Formats: sequence, structure tokens, C-alpha cells
Amino acid sequence: MLYRFFRDEHSPSEAEIIGNWLEENPRHQETFRRTFQAFQAEQMLLKPRERRPVRIWHGLGAAAAAAAVFAAGFIVNRETATKPALERIDNLISQVAVQETLPGNRALITLPDGSLVHLNADSHLEYFSVYEGGERRVKLRGEAMFEVQSNPDCPFVVETSHYEIVATGTCFNVSSDLFARQFSTTLIRGIVDVRNTQGETLFRLEPGQEAYWRPEGLAVRSLEDAEETILWAKGIISVSGVPFDALMKTFERCFGVRIAIDTPNIPTIHYGLAKVRISNGVEYALKVLQRRSDFNYRYDELTQTYHIY
Repeated sequence: MLYRFFRDEHSPSEAEIIGNWLEENPRHQETFRRTFQAFQAEQMLLKPRERRPVRIWHGLGAAAAAAAVFAAGFIVNRETATKPALERIDNLISQVAVQETLPGNRALITLPDGSLVHLNADSHLEYFSVYEGGERRVKLRGEAMFEVQSNPDCPFVVETSHYEIVATGTCFNVSSDLFARQFSTTLIRGIVDVRNTQGETLFRLEPGQEAYWRPEGLAVRSLEDAEETILWAKGIISVSGVPFDALMKTFERCFGVRIAIDTPNIPTIHYGLAKVRISNGVEYALKVLQRRSDFNYRYDELTQTYHIY
């Protein structure tokens, strides 16, 4: 039925069914998006004469029943879909909110239930502006620290490209980067479950524990000081125990700059306790780091890049 919908071959009753199905469960919206992506890929593989015409519908540009806001990018044909289905879809679209931060910026977001989200630089958060029972679901790309209002009857779900974190009332940090194949979540207080995209619970974390991705799969470890992972929310970068190249990536995101490591030998940081305030700027941070590592740097104004050598 979805494929007929994508080919603009659906009936008005099928449009009504799809509209109801999308509204029933946020998971259906993700299925909708992924199915359309698969459909697009198959169309690209076909020879031009074999391709079926695909209408680029107008009216749900930002979302297809909230699914396109999660990235599909097309919509229902208003000539064939029934008005009640379109009204429900439009209602869902109006409830979708998107918050993004650029490199060098952070944001504090208050969700409809009163939960707080500290959104780190270069991150993306999607959520519904109205919660109507069931669960409180948000979607994250990048890094955020969540302070969740307690509600045992309505779990709080953070969806990432790798895993989902489920809480009822707690404080935790989540970092997820699809392209870098990086994921971690650190629990500060309360209890959270980490589950896969099929909804299976993999771990239940206790305060001070961190679930993190590695090539062999998800693992859990206890941290000596879990509060270190949320210092960024206070405008502080902790450099203790972080590899030099990973730290430069953090600097790029937090300071909104470009950094190139031009030496084949990655500098070693001789760690003590070290923290830098983001408000002091990248030049100050690099100078602090030079006290614990053997490297030099220069700034290229033409390319606006800091070069490490």
C-alpha cells in the first residue's frame, strides 16, 4: 500500500488508512520514511524507461505526518487523499518542532512536559510540541543532556540512529553521530534503559554508568566521575583522558572553528586535571593544551583553519 502511495496509485480509502496508521505510533513514521528511501533507491537502480512516475506532492514539505520532518521530504496528494486524513496529517505537522544548533553555539530547550534539554553545538533535536499520552518521544542527532520530568505512566524516549534511551524521570547525557559511528549515554541520576531499534532492552544503567558503542557491540562501564560528561552544558570542556584527535573534534564543534592536524604523529597529552571554558575561546584552549602536549599551531586566515604541527 505504501508503494502504491509513493507511485500515486492509491485510492482515497488507502490514503485514509495510511493517515490513521501514521498517527497511531511514532515508530510508523520512521517505517514510512525508511520505506520511501528504499523505494527511491529502487527507482534509481531501474533503467529510465522502467521507472514509474513519482509525484512530488505539495503540502507536507516539512513532514509526511511528522515522518518527513524526520527526513522523507514529500507528501500526500491532496487531490486523492480524503479531507479527514489530511486534517489529521496537518495537525501532526503543526505539532512537530525542530531545534538546531550551529558549531560554536548551544541551546536550552524546555519541552511541553517541563523537561529540559541542553543541546550541544552542531546538534539537532526533533520533538512534538504536544504530548498525547503513550510516550514522550524526541529524536536526537549530536549531543544533549536531558533533565526529564518524572512520569512513570508516560516514558521519555530519546531516539538516535543507533539506539533508544528510555527514562521516566532522570538526568542523563546522550551523544550520537551516525557518520562517525559513535554513540554513548551516561546516567547522572535515576534509571534509564538502553534498547535497540527493535525495542529490545539491552542494558539498564545505574547512576555513574555509561553505555557506549564499540565495533564488537554496545558495552557498559562505570565512570569515576560521570559529571565530567556534562560539563559542556556549563560551558566547560574537560580535556582529561581524551585522545588528542578526538579533543580537536570537540574543539571544532564547541568553538565553531576548523582544525587540521598536519603531523603524522598524533600529539600525546600528558594529562593532569585540565578544564577550559568555552567562553575563553579556542586560542586560550590551545595554549592550555600546549602545556601538556608537544605541538605548535598556526592560523591560516585564507582558509580560516587552525593547523596543528
